[in-house]
Amino acid sequence: MLKIDNIVVRYPGHAKPVLNGFTLQVAPGERVAIIGPSGAGKTTLFRTISGFLPLAAGRITVDGSSVNASQRAALRAVRKQVAVISQGHDLVDRLSVYQNVMAGALGRWSAARALRFLMWPRRQELEQARAALARVGLPDKLRARTSDLSGGQHQRVAIARAIVQEPKLLLADEPIASLDPALSEQILTLLCGLAREGNIALLCSLHQHQFAAKHFDRIIELGHA
Repeated sequence: MLKIDNIVVRYPGHAKPVLNGFTLQVAPGERVAIIGPSGAGKTTLFRTISGFLPLAAGRITVDGSSVNASQRAALRAVRKQVAVISQGHDLVDRLSVYQNVMAGALGRWSAARALRFLMWPRRQELEQARAALARVGLPDKLRARTSDLSGGQHQRVAIARAIVQEPKLLLADEPIASLDPALSEQILTLLCGLAREGNIALLCSLHQHQFAAKHFDRIIELGHA
């Protein structure tokens, strides 16, 4: 599902690459943990896979489609297959929970439908949001204000949004960084379970070796170049 072939990534104005010759393949349904200290390139790797950072060399494909595509339409098509759960959740606090969840469907909707949804959501759209929230244990939070949620609930809503996107590849960037051990266990169990059930390739960056060893099929360790 994900093939990374000998990539080199460097930031503008910096001669030294952040990633140099990195290679990895991840199969559908496989769960891979990326371990490493801050600054080792974990977030850079995820941003590159998503197409937000250019490659100096190498190639990345998602389900056979190149992330290096020069045409914007081709890159948008790849991004529809990739869901990202960031450490900061990237939720809009002023919106309701169901609006944040259904943001995962925006890549499949026209601008007119997205605008209509914000004003007049249809019953089937609300039911889709409720079903995704039920899978993460929050069915009663459909119409709650996102700003009223706890940190762990924010992370679950971000996962529900990823479910609605129906991705083939899920990138979870430090999803448990600010959570206590018990909640971290719950979130990783949920993420890995969803990957297995949906045959979704999961790439997750972590600091904690014990969680990586317990929940993931493989562990890749990044170090400072």
